[in-house]
Amino acid sequence: MFIYLLAQNSKYLRAICLSISLVLYLRRVARCIMKIWFNNLEIKTLAKTLPKTGIEIGCNYFYHIRAVDHIVAYDWILKDQVSLDIKSPKTPKTPKTPKTPKLWSRHGFYYPTRLMPQDSGTLAVALAIFYLKAKEIIILGCGWHKNQTKSLFDKKYTHNKRIEKGSNSKLQLLRTYQREFNVPISFVSDSVVDKAFGILSIEDL
Repeated sequence: MFIYLLAQNSKYLRAICLSISLVLYLRRVARCIMKIWFNNLEIKTLAKTLPKTGIEIGCNYFYHIRAVDHIVAYDWILKDQVSLDIKSPKTPKTPKTPKTPKLWSRHGFYYPTRLMPQDSGTLAVALAIFYLKAKEIIILGCGWHKNQTKSLFDKKYTHNKRIEKGSNSKLQLLRTYQREFNVPISFVSDSVVDKAFGILSIEDL
């Protein structure tokens, strides 16, 4: 009887251990699949409603509408502006914000010149690959393939925006990141951004 109970308990213990191992594995996988939020106008509703999973990176003032783990600001001027804004008591607080996001600019870490990011979006991808060790990247809110230049936080920018937000050089840079570091990149979009990258629907998230 004692041996029988011991055997049964051993089975339960193995099952519990396997369950815990599976949960820990899935958590590691979730951390390695990183979401990067660009600032296209159409993404605002999704940013406020999509449940958070894994590590997320937002561009510029994205913390105004979603609690993310990291924020990227391309140059030091914008980084200083964002840094002051994050600390300001007047800045709207995102519901359920777990902590203040870590702020990065292109001067904050090293990368080879030929792989130099060209804007906040490509900087976010570089950060995910070079420093956060992403194994897969999902980009949301990209409007590079659309004929529009407006973004969520235009009223906050003090610099003059370029006519075109997207360019072939930026896409080529992402192709290089994907190829050389073997990190698949997908865009959440209703149309193809570039044939080199995957395309996902909201239902896939």
